[in-house]
Amino acid sequence: MVRWLLVIILIVTGCQRDPAGEDLIEYYRGLGLLQEDTLRPVHLENSYSDLPNGLGSDLVLGIDSDYESRVLIKFFIPDTGSGDIDSLRLVLVVDDDLKNEKVDFEIRLITTDWDEAEVRWLAASDGMKWGTPGGDYGDSILYSGSIEKDSIIVDIDPNLFTKVKDLFGFILLPKSGGPLAFAAGKARLYLVSNGEQTTFNLIGDSFIIKCLHYPEEGEYFLGSGFTFRNYLRFPIDSTYQEFWLARADLRLKVLDHRSMRDSISYGLRSLKEEFWGIKTEIRGYEFTHLPIADSTFTIDVLTIINYWIEHPDSNFGGFLALYPEDSDLTRLEIDPDSLLLILYLVTSPQRRF
Repeated sequence: MVRWLLVIILIVTGCQRDPAGEDLIEYYRGLGLLQEDTLRPVHLENSYSDLPNGLGSDLVLGIDSDYESRVLIKFFIPDTGSGDIDSLRLVLVVDDDLKNEKVDFEIRLITTDWDEAEVRWLAASDGMKWGTPGGDYGDSILYSGSIEKDSIIVDIDPNLFTKVKDLFGFILLPKSGGPLAFAAGKARLYLVSNGEQTTFNLIGDSFIIKCLHYPEEGEYFLGSGFTFRNYLRFPIDSTYQEFWLARADLRLKVLDHRSMRDSISYGLRSLKEEFWGIKTEIRGYEFTHLPIADSTFTIDVLTIINYWIEHPDSNFGGFLALYPEDSDLTRLEIDPDSLLLILYLVTSPQRRF
């Protein structure tokens, strides 16, 4: 009777997608049915790139020894006629939910068209590189000043309106300080002509970033803004199919960090094909929201590990990554020796009775 009760428990719990809690783990351990396997990655590699940030929630501006980040904004400006222009104003909104530092910057006009979803430090779009890395822009400085919080109103010389209309938006160039994040999608451009105000629609914004500090040998970074991932592969195969996987924990230790947030999501992204670089196609992901600190963390990866056990030929490994990767500036240094995959495996009771 006890044997069949255990079989029923295993069938019921085996159908669950959520990881087993500590009470259930201790229950199986007490029955002598629990086996723990601790695995280290058989492949660990840094993977990084300035992936596009145009679909993120923030626009990061700043420059220091690690990064330089510039902001691009453009509006749809139709022909407004030839009336007298009283004023032209650009309004930028700071995201006060992030940790912002004062930044000194300039605003200039962009001279090459660019695509919000594709723009990067070296390229205006997938099919066109900038003439100069970091964006093509004119010599005229529309604004020079600083910002630390709240919104900023930039009064632009009305005589420059024709140039503003004919070119491809504004670029914010950091001179010192930061990082500081503007809220994406919130910039506004207002024209007052003959006493009437016109608001132009925002049609694109992004930030482009140049990395000035790459990982040295033995260093492993996770990062957003400029994307850093770790490619991991564990020795998961069909031998685990004879067990019920009650829980799967990925553990890692953060040695050092910098971030504009107090917490962020860490996760494992399963690959759909053999790893060939940061743009390797991703199957799915699991993320755990955790504080940012120099400490050891545990990420639940039960669903991904179960998939690899059930489909061992599809175990191409995965990316250890942050989420989101396009909305702020964060970089963590990971202790490679701390990366452990702990499997909590339950054996069949028939083999015990």
